[in-house]
Amino acid sequence: MFETLEEELQSVLDVVDKRIDTRLMGSAYGESRKKVVNEIERDLSEAQSLLQQLESEARLAPQPYRLELTSKIRGHRENVGRTNARYRNVLADFSSNGR
Repeated sequence: MFETLEEELQSVLDVVDKRIDTRLMGSAYGESRKKVVNEIERDLSEAQSLLQQLESEARLAPQPYRLELTSKIRGHRENVGRTNARYRNVLADFSSNGR
């Protein structure tokens, strides 16, 4: 179950990165930009939910594996944080450039 959640999380982050690179940067105006922003925010919310599920799985794991899983979760949390920061930076760039 843990590995499946990890794969889902990575898939969600890959989709967000792709949306930022191809769709958000290419749709600077109007409804299309709003739609992409909503999709990205939904995906980032899903990523947070997957992190919580990973944490729940780690708590249920036998003690010998718990430390390893916790370390993996820390790495995933950093990846989600970087993706979120990148998204926020792109939005801030749009705002400061008047788009």
